Amino acid sequence: QEAKKCHPDVNPSKDATERFQALAEAYQVLGNADSRARYDAAGASASASDFEQQQRAQQQQQQHWQQPPPNQGPADPFRMFQAAMEEMGIEDVKNYFTNLNRDAAVASDAARAGNFQPARDFAWNYKGLFAGVILPTILVFRFPALVVASFRFLGAAAALVGSAFLRDPNLQRLVGQWVYQSWRLFHARVQAKAREKK
Repeated sequence: QEAKKCHPDVNPSKDATERFQALAEAYQVLGNADSRARYDAAGASASASDFEQQQRAQQQQQQHWQQPPPNQGPADPFRMFQAAMEEMGIEDVKNYFTNLNRDAAVASDAARAGNFQPARDFAWNYKGLFAGVILPTILVFRFPALVVASFRFLGAAAALVGSAFLRDPNLQRLVGQWVYQSWRLFHARVQAKAREKK
């Protein structure tokens, strides 16, 4: 309504044109969520042309991140998948379980023959597996009430942390930024590894 009142065709006063332009600029800034956020960050001193320059700079930066570096084409998707699996350690896990199967077979064969030393060596070499899988399995079957109580405690703790996270926008922003930066670093490492494999 204010814009209709200040339109130069309707209002003959000298400052009507300036007022109408200021309202149009404000509408342009406040009508877009991104430009409104930049306005809130920069303050009232920033003009619409400043926002347009910032928007162009952001678009150029986004295009820069989307394009491959000079003299390098896009990475092969198969190589990127392989590099992502290596970056996440899938190959190491696969090798660990291959060695585990081989060592378990050797220990089992030796134990059948009456030699228990390879079985002791196997248990010592894979003590992390025993502590992380076999011991908890024994506890579940031996003390089921203790396991239920510990799960209840963990659930209550997770609910407290989750409710604190949902209530605090600063924490949400911090976690979101950390996840985004971690993803960008992971993606950059995967692309670099994929290009090295060419």
